[in-house]
Amino acid sequence: MQKFYLTLALAAATLPAQQAAQDAGTFAIPGTQTRVKTFLDGGELRSAVSVDAGKTWGSSLAIDHRLHLRYGVFDPLTPPAMPGELRAGGTSRLFVVQFHTQILSEFRAGLQGMGVELTHYLPSQSYLVRMDRALLPRVEALPYVRSVSEYHLAYRLAPEVVAQLAKSPADKVRYTVVLVNKKTDAVGLEGFVRNVGGVVHLPAEGGILFEATMDRAQLLKVANDDRTLWIQTSSEPEKDIDNARIQGGTNYVETQAGIAGKGMRGHIMEGVYSTHPEFAAIPGIRSAPIAVGNSSPDSHGTNTAGEIYASGVSPTYKGLSPNAQMLFTNYTYVYNNSNRYPLTKDLVDPTKTYKVMAQTASWGYARNLVYDARSAEMDDIIFDFDLFITQSQSNAGATSNPQMSRPQAWAKNIVSAGGFYHRNNSNPADDCWCRGGSTGPASDGRIGVTLSAYYDSIGTTNGTSGYTSSFGGTSGATPIVQGLGQNTIEMFTDGLFGYGKTPDINSRFDYLPHFSTTKALLVATASQVTWNATGTSAGANRYQQGFGMPNVRTMYDNRNTMLVIDELDVLQQGQSRTYYLWTPSGTGELHAAMNYPDPAAAANAAIHRINSVDLQVKLANGTTYWGNNGLTSGPYSTPGGTANDRDTEESVIVSNPPAGITQVTVMATGVRQDGHIETSAADIDYALVVRGVGGMRDRSGMNLVATTAPGSLSFALTGTPASGWDHGYTLFSAQVSRPVSTGNVLGLELDGLTISILGLPASAGDLFHFTNTTSPTAYPNAPSALPAAVVAAIKGVTFDAVAVVFNGASVVGASNVERFKVQ
Repeated sequence: MQKFYLTLALAAATLPAQQAAQDAGTFAIPGTQTRVKTFLDGGELRSAVSVDAGKTWGSSLAIDHRLHLRYGVFDPLTPPAMPGELRAGGTSRLFVVQFHTQILSEFRAGLQGMGVELTHYLPSQSYLVRMDRALLPRVEALPYVRSVSEYHLAYRLAPEVVAQLAKSPADKVRYTVVLVNKKTDAVGLEGFVRNVGGVVHLPAEGGILFEATMDRAQLLKVANDDRTLWIQTSSEPEKDIDNARIQGGTNYVETQAGIAGKGMRGHIMEGVYSTHPEFAAIPGIRSAPIAVGNSSPDSHGTNTAGEIYASGVSPTYKGLSPNAQMLFTNYTYVYNNSNRYPLTKDLVDPTKTYKVMAQTASWGYARNLVYDARSAEMDDIIFDFDLFITQSQSNAGATSNPQMSRPQAWAKNIVSAGGFYHRNNSNPADDCWCRGGSTGPASDGRIGVTLSAYYDSIGTTNGTSGYTSSFGGTSGATPIVQGLGQNTIEMFTDGLFGYGKTPDINSRFDYLPHFSTTKALLVATASQVTWNATGTSAGANRYQQGFGMPNVRTMYDNRNTMLVIDELDVLQQGQSRTYYLWTPSGTGELHAAMNYPDPAAAANAAIHRINSVDLQVKLANGTTYWGNNGLTSGPYSTPGGTANDRDTEESVIVSNPPAGITQVTVMATGVRQDGHIETSAADIDYALVVRGVGGMRDRSGMNLVATTAPGSLSFALTGTPASGWDHGYTLFSAQVSRPVSTGNVLGLELDGLTISILGLPASAGDLFHFTNTTSPTAYPNAPSALPAAVVAAIKGVTFDAVAVVFNGASVVGASNVERFKVQ
């Protein structure tokens, strides 16, 4: 198959070199109808894909032929200089394969069909692969492969390790070693470390990394092994040292819905003085704290635990989830005795007694500015075990570099907590970052901080039986976010968002939301700290506060009107899904929040997002917003822009949106690694929460009620607008496998029945397409019953229904989604 090569001199090239080799032309994928073309558009190289042999072409995407690695950003055709000892030997089986265009499933299939192991996505348009060197000519000859280059040792070693090697240190150093394939390489590589004279401290045990002490010669041997992805120096763990219940909304939801932690089970990744009176057993609800792995007490851990689990012996110090079961592990366990991956695996194992639903850590490894092995470890843990985990960002706000953060906080899947000064009151008007918690952005431009909470004057448990009113730092902010997250999980498992309700408090574990959904619920309902570009004397910016402080009162008050997608929908590359929602007149704020589980990035990559999933919102007036566009420069989204290419959590926030149909679209722009392992295809799933819409499960406005009895079925619609509409529909769908009000049209899942109803003519009193009539006996002014013969024909079938009224072509009202089974 012919390749097309064109060297283009681009004065303002995206490549760092003055002139870079680029590919242009059209090529076919052998054995398929797929065609790919590359072309220049305004000086930018772009590509488009056809799946019908070139008859039609999809939207074009920009091409980036640079490798973005920690070692540097460069075109692999012209790699950077490096010391000879940091070059891969001639026997290495690890290579970087870069493609001409965005990665397609056909590219993966072609390589895998040759026996090439695809191990990690590398930005941009590349994979780290493992293969026999004999395959090199065949891989290089593939029409879609641009380059095949060695995976040099320089790419596998952290900058500080390279610097140590340059000094030729004689001392042995403790390192963190990341595996190429955690499923196949751990035992062999750990054995190799021992064979060359190194010491393995913490085996991987299913995780992506292990710790080992090695001298210079041993290090170079291990780095040159085909099972080694990355090596960095190890570090020891370090700590991050009644208003929160009000400002976060816990008092409100406890009063309104009894949300107090009954049946919740959370894990503190620290030691705790478990005999503190606030942690005592509550008969029939919880036992005393349960130690897992290491029960050594710690005062700092007791501070963080009290913010969540203090039962209220002293009401001033009552925790955010005061009836929840606490489990704890002193963090020295995962540094000296075991690995965090197998510990977490045990904690969430449904066959064991722990059944942990959430975890928090107010400590971390040595602060840095980059995504490293520990960041990747957290992404891997959360991706594999679907656990909601909060992590302190750290306390570097008052230093010369406030971005210095715990490496775990740079993980994509984690909820990282920043901190702001709350002045020891529950009034948000005077909240200020004021050089409190560490900040974003991450090194690749991601926002970094997810949410934030109090940095100062936190009242909590202390020591064996006492209290303190001066706990703080992001150590104090993180348990607040965790506690409000546990409130969220409790509300979800109580069925408040339309999903299954636990039959009793001991069964919550079986009804959990995905971690991504808990995160999306928290973000979509958070209260932003007053916007200030610098945040040094008032307010906070996006990198300091994330999306604000969680507010479970807002969450509870909007529980029936939010769209909540708990990883229900699955997309392959190039696919999208649009939800058509109704925004009522007078809505103060629309917030669409989307995030998705993303596999761990390679620790040597300089861009950390593996899969590209994008959020777009189109309002009733036609204005379009891309996820996160404008949100780093103000509290609300900016229209237009382009798709975000860094963050895995995206929001669109609009003040006073226009009434009418709001279209929320999630697009799978690039699926480079399987993000939804439940299916055999390479695909992704996501969580989406949209606040600022109407209808759904809400019956306070237009209320549609189906009344069923053996042989009869009737419908009543109340609460239609008094005026301003001329016709309406009662739409039906037989697609009822989803939770109520999670479909794509006003909460209904569109099917053939829905489409057929939309084609019916309008007439007064017609159930399916009615006009606005003054007749008191005509629907919707009176109930409408289906004929007995129709009811008999559909007996036993379950349907969803929703009513919607129009003024001309504009939607002016929508009802709840009603689910019913015909008797």
